[in-house]
Amino acid sequence: MIIQHWCTSHRFLRFLLLGFFLLSVLPLSAQEDDLRLELVDLDASAFPLVRVTLLTADGRSEPINDVSRLTVRENGVPVEDISVTHVPVGADFIFVLDANADFNNIDAGFEASRRDLVADSIKRFATNHMNSAGRDRVSIIVPDAQGGRFLLQDATRPQEVVEAIDAYQPESGGLTLLNAMINQALEHTAGQAGDGRFRSLMLFTDGGRLNQQLSYPLLVAQANDARSPIFVAILGAEADENELENAARLAIPTQGRTVHLQQPGSSDEIFRLWQQQSNPLQLQYRSLQRQSGRNEVKVNLGTLQVGDSFEIDLAAPLVMLEAEDTLIRRLGMAHDTPLATLQPTIVPLTIQVIWPDNLPRRVTDVRLIANAQLLPPPDTLVLDATNQLNYLWDVSQLNAGIQELTVQLTDELGYQGVSDPLAVEIAIERPPAPTPTATLEPETLTPSAIDLQQLFTLEQWIMLGVGFVVLFLLIWLLRRWRRRRHLSQGEALEEGVVEVETAVAHPEFTAMLEWENNTHPFIELSAKSYTFGSDPNNAQIVLNDPSVSRLHARIVRRDDSYWLTDEGSASGTFLNYERLTLTPRQLKTGDSIKFGRISLRFFIKPAGEK
Repeated sequence: MIIQHWCTSHRFLRFLLLGFFLLSVLPLSAQEDDLRLELVDLDASAFPLVRVTLLTADGRSEPINDVSRLTVRENGVPVEDISVTHVPVGADFIFVLDANADFNNIDAGFEASRRDLVADSIKRFATNHMNSAGRDRVSIIVPDAQGGRFLLQDATRPQEVVEAIDAYQPESGGLTLLNAMINQALEHTAGQAGDGRFRSLMLFTDGGRLNQQLSYPLLVAQANDARSPIFVAILGAEADENELENAARLAIPTQGRTVHLQQPGSSDEIFRLWQQQSNPLQLQYRSLQRQSGRNEVKVNLGTLQVGDSFEIDLAAPLVMLEAEDTLIRRLGMAHDTPLATLQPTIVPLTIQVIWPDNLPRRVTDVRLIANAQLLPPPDTLVLDATNQLNYLWDVSQLNAGIQELTVQLTDELGYQGVSDPLAVEIAIERPPAPTPTATLEPETLTPSAIDLQQLFTLEQWIMLGVGFVVLFLLIWLLRRWRRRRHLSQGEALEEGVVEVETAVAHPEFTAMLEWENNTHPFIELSAKSYTFGSDPNNAQIVLNDPSVSRLHARIVRRDDSYWLTDEGSASGTFLNYERLTLTPRQLKTGDSIKFGRISLRFFIKPAGEK
């Protein structure tokens, strides 16, 4: 009875001492001394957008998600509008395997050996939690005669980790030189310090003899200096208070955790924590700084503060104005065409922006100035990928003369750039007005009286009447035959039938239409006017296609130029793939013309050229 009471009291005392120990070393979330705040990166390459990447951790290495406690100051001025996101940075992880004599054992109630549980746990980390883009670095240390060796060092691909742990076959032996192995791991992770990445170590051990194998004070100090928390996964069927205490003495003072590895997924909670630390916080804000110089950025988490600075050398943007042609011909189809309807009415201009400080930024205002007159801004102020902006210049009210153009551009920092002047000449071209000519009175001839009955006999009059009737019938039959011939040929041709009336060719040049697919002969335009359509009664050139209207379009020659007009067709007339209105458009060599679905190309060749 006394012995049983003593054992019970002794067990209670051990739990009580373990509780006091945990309370003495367990960090409280309210204590800011246990918080970790590191400035991983300060990026001002997209200034005035500034990005601050932070590594945060509480007393158990959990990232701090309550960003309301974070404050940012730039040059001492609080930054109000801050956006928060997480960015993939990566982390460094080291697995230390205490592969002692019991490592290959299969514990009671388990189907897999300790080695297999450890291997499956590490593979779960590689497959489910390791960064697939190669940002994480993973190492594995196993025992050897001198202490420890790297089974794998700084692997970045999950498959490397899986293959390495699958191939590992531990040698049976006694106690491992575990203190040397953990020291080797901490030295390795300390050598990776300075890049702001999260670093941690996980020890797989049975935990029962840690107090005999480890120099706790030295290892804890070394881990805290390297800012590398130690996590402990206890192997075996049970984790007794001695094993828990041994593991806690190593994990808790370094802001790590312990877990009993009863199945491969027992460590998933720790692996999820690691994955979160691989994607630290990034604060983004738009700088209020408008002058060149050094900018100090400070971030506070309670009383903790980290900071860095960046240098900015700002310059006004360089602006250039470009036009496709500095001579703009505004054309009219008649001598009295109104100024507002002369073509073109809109002229595209290109605004090119160069950033001498290599800091592209938003444009807040663009103004085109023409002959000292300020014109409206463009529809959009967003530059394209080549830092260009298109401006549609309205010239509908401009008469002939020289226009001096400049562009004034302002960016979001208030810097302003002005282009060099660009001189553009506007020419007005209309056909000349008709010249009045004198009216000549025709000579009046007085016919002599003729007795028509003396010219023809009655029989001759009858024959003359019959001849007129026969002539009328022949003309009518000829027109019907020609129309049927067009229709029959149209059934055999894909793009239509062409009937051209003959005329005298121009002595200096020849104009013609060529079929796009070269399935039909050229159409020579030798007359002054041609009509196109599907009805032989309305069109000189017949195009037998359902998309062609009865009277579809017209081509007219004026002096040495040809003009194309749509006659109100249903499917439209297109010049260079632009649909025409009822306003005539001048044709040039090589122009593409479409009547409905029929495609032709217009050419002018000197007379005699083949």
